[in-house]
Amino acid sequence: LAVPAIALGAIESSLLDLTAAYAALSNNGIWIKPRLYKAIVDIDGKQIASSKIQERRVAGSAPTFVLGNILQGVLERGTGRRARALGLKIAAAGKTGTTNDARDAWFIGYTSDLAAGVWVGLDDNSPIGLTGSSGALPIWSNFMLCAEDNLADSRFIPPAGVISADIDSASGLLYRPSCDGQAVKEIFVAGTEPPYYCDEERLRRQEEVQIREETPSSEPKEAQQERKSILDLLFG
Repeated sequence: LAVPAIALGAIESSLLDLTAAYAALSNNGIWIKPRLYKAIVDIDGKQIASSKIQERRVAGSAPTFVLGNILQGVLERGTGRRARALGLKIAAAGKTGTTNDARDAWFIGYTSDLAAGVWVGLDDNSPIGLTGSSGALPIWSNFMLCAEDNLADSRFIPPAGVISADIDSASGLLYRPSCDGQAVKEIFVAGTEPPYYCDEERLRRQEEVQIREETPSSEPKEAQQERKSILDLLFG
């Protein structure tokens, strides 16, 4: 990536484009081009015009679901948790956004069948002094509260290729009661979950250290001493 900051959102984009991108997350990785209307009919109900659906798959359904699960955490315990305090009860995911000097405040969020985006800012790009959480999120939450009675069951249903696992909060590895941390339920694309339990990883590292200590080094003693001195300097 030529400009790494682009991955963090450091590029101009429209509210419509961003909302369409988040809608693809709600739609299992299928992006649909936004359209102004579905069809136009005359007073007699005769169709005069229609807009064609344009769509393409931009991501796999399994990694899209995992990302959506992370974004649900934004509303449960992250910068979007204010939505719950405002009364939102349905399952939803989303992300706040605030540009430099608080010039723009964003919140884009979605359920399993509705995506909505809010931008708060000034046309002259002067600071508004609001964050995504304080400026855009309340507007989004009020809209979703009005819409939730018309939404179907909004649960996010995991697709094939997604698994859940108990993770040790201390090590980030698979959990067992002997682990130092607490068990945290996490979602993974099958095959990307941690390969070891916490105690297995400790044992594996101990064995690696023992092997290194028992294996004679071909490195000259002077080089070994120099390397040890550098390590002591850095980490001693």
